[in-house]
Amino acid sequence: LEQLQESWVKIDEHTSGFSQTGLWKASIIKTEKITVIHQSLIKKELGILSHDLMQKVKQTLRKTLGIE
Repeated sequence: LEQLQESWVKIDEHTSGFSQTGLWKASIIKTEKITVIHQSLIKKELGILSHDLMQKVKQTLRKTLGIE
């Protein structure tokens, strides 16, 4: 695994709420690579991010975009 960047949020089995995410293995949200896709391209929902994890993603995204 690459060195964790400031703009990344790592989600793994040690992350609170990992089992709710539906992920099978450690993953990284790269906030510098966020994109918009049409809803029709989404085949199914894997799971959800806990409130705390979503707050961390939002905070990291704001930093990445320079709006914090």
